[in-house]
Amino acid sequence: MAGTPLKNLRVFRKLCGRDALEKVHLTTTMWDEVNESTGEGRLEELKKDYWKTMIDQGAQTVRCRSDDDSAKNIIRRILDKEASRKALLLQEEMADLKKELKETEAGQELYSQLEKLVEKQTALLRRIDREKKAASDASVVAGLQTEYNDLRVQIDDKLRQMQELKLSRLRNLLSRLFFRKRD
Repeated sequence: MAGTPLKNLRVFRKLCGRDALEKVHLTTTMWDEVNESTGEGRLEELKKDYWKTMIDQGAQTVRCRSDDDSAKNIIRRILDKEASRKALLLQEEMADLKKELKETEAGQELYSQLEKLVEKQTALLRRIDREKKAASDASVVAGLQTEYNDLRVQIDDKLRQMQELKLSRLRNLLSRLFFRKRD
């Protein structure tokens, strides 16, 4: 696991916070597409290298086989824990502590990732400009342009994630207003 999935995992961890991780079920799929020992090896790698911090803080790993019963059992496990509902760190930060997205743990991670992507993009634009001025090989410029377009997609994705976090805050506030218990 590298690149975007690993970055998304860091944002997810920061979005949940330590207290809510006990509600997280890290679910593996496609067990019917690999032999058992290969699947076990991959699962152990995930547990040891990528999910360790979250597992240490209470997250659980679950296998989802390709059948309805497996999916239903996972949903039941989650619903059984629903009684001990805990707020996500993002909810606490934005609703209770009145922080702006950029001040939250998840927001800071997203802004940091966005900043790095913009720095890469700026450097790449300079390189494209130099290559064009040097009348370089058109295939080099085309390759750089493709790399630039890929960065643009990543930046757009980070901006979308940030917008979704802001919208979830609005939904949370509205739900508190309209679904509060009446005395």
